[in-house]
Amino acid sequence: MNFPSNLKPSVSEGYGFDASKNVLRQDVQGGVALQMLDYKYSPVNFQINIVTDPLGQQVFQDFYYGSINSGADKFVMQLDSGMGIEDHAVFISYDTVSFDVSRYPIIAISFNVEAEKIPAQDAPFGGELSELYEIYGPELDALLKALATFTLVTLP
Repeated sequence: MNFPSNLKPSVSEGYGFDASKNVLRQDVQGGVALQMLDYKYSPVNFQINIVTDPLGQQVFQDFYYGSINSGADKFVMQLDSGMGIEDHAVFISYDTVSFDVSRYPIIAISFNVEAEKIPAQDAPFGGELSELYEIYGPELDALLKALATFTLVTLP
């Protein structure tokens, strides 16, 4: 099930996500705390705001109450978690949906979603991206794009 594509989150004010919390920490008396990885993937929370009209509100409510059973079912939503807009498997967090109709007919819908994981958690660069950035700095983006063009266009 996909989130309605015409209901686009505002990515300016209020959009964001929290870093995963998959590290256990044990405080040690008289010393430095110990930390260890609890599990590879941790849910990531996104704050979503959508500005729409009355029809958009009806579409959202139909999707929320009808298609995903008041948020109980998982669905796919396009979100930007730092690597461009990509599909994320999400749930709407319990008791976070709100509607602001104070500027009717402009309606603001706010809610939080919990993504199972984000693409960055798969470490597509094996954790080496920060070291490459140390070497190439801001030019790294152009280098990676040129490398992608070479491997996807030139080589085949």
